[in-house]
Amino acid sequence: MNQILSRRLFGFVVAAIMIVYLSGSVYAHTLWIQSSRYSVKKGLTKPMLFGWGHYIPLDDCISGNKLRYIKVVDPAGRSMDVEIRKEKSMQSYLVRYDQVGTYYLAAETNPGYYTVYKDKDGKTHHATKPKSDLPEAKDIDLSVLTVQSTKAYVVCEEPSDTIPGPVGFQLELFPLQDPTKLKPGDELSLEVFFKGKRFEGKGKWAATYNGYSTAGEDYYYKETEVDGGKFAVPITRPGIWFVRFAFKTKSSGEDALKCNYLNYKTTLIFQVSEHAKGVHQ
Repeated sequence: MNQILSRRLFGFVVAAIMIVYLSGSVYAHTLWIQSSRYSVKKGLTKPMLFGWGHYIPLDDCISGNKLRYIKVVDPAGRSMDVEIRKEKSMQSYLVRYDQVGTYYLAAETNPGYYTVYKDKDGKTHHATKPKSDLPEAKDIDLSVLTVQSTKAYVVCEEPSDTIPGPVGFQLELFPLQDPTKLKPGDELSLEVFFKGKRFEGKGKWAATYNGYSTAGEDYYYKETEVDGGKFAVPITRPGIWFVRFAFKTKSSGEDALKCNYLNYKTTLIFQVSEHAKGVHQ
């Protein structure tokens, strides 16, 4: 009897920890698409890669089955799909910059389900499946669907005359001014789009620059709640900047049959130069 009670208590504690762990965007893995250089000479080839986890710029590798697509979009707006490696890796790829202007690198994840449930014997299980695919589940402790997206701007010689348009992510940050032209002391205003429309709900943003901290999730600007899908990031110094926005909502309709909550997260990466211009080889 004591062993049964201990197992049930352990399962309850684990489930409770996971609920806390996954309920806040700050604790879940974050996806960042990155370039080895954000300002390049025409004709150069430079690698892009992914950061996945809690530490910036790199933490864990990411499995190919988590990614829905990877794209490289040139200054003319032409999009090239990058082949996704199936194995767990940084998903590195060589990008040739043969046009003057602003490129962006972009990726979105496949919807990922995570369910914590108890079976008929009260034993706790963790599954990467929707709750509708778990007929043995008798009590659902946690059931979420998570979708993430990420993009980074890379300038070849000079920034484009206009800000690159939206990629079309489910959740996307859209800058109201070209972030590659910012200098220290400027402010980056951003709008949030959700499924092609301006996001009007509540969410949380955070931002930092590469080198600010070696601790996981220790951002220069801590998570801040905003309402209405608009916020601004004061740019205090040069460097590679990372901006994140996330929100969670209760599922409805057909989604409610598969999970209880929907989690969305998107990130934006860009370089701020000391003098707003200057291309390095």
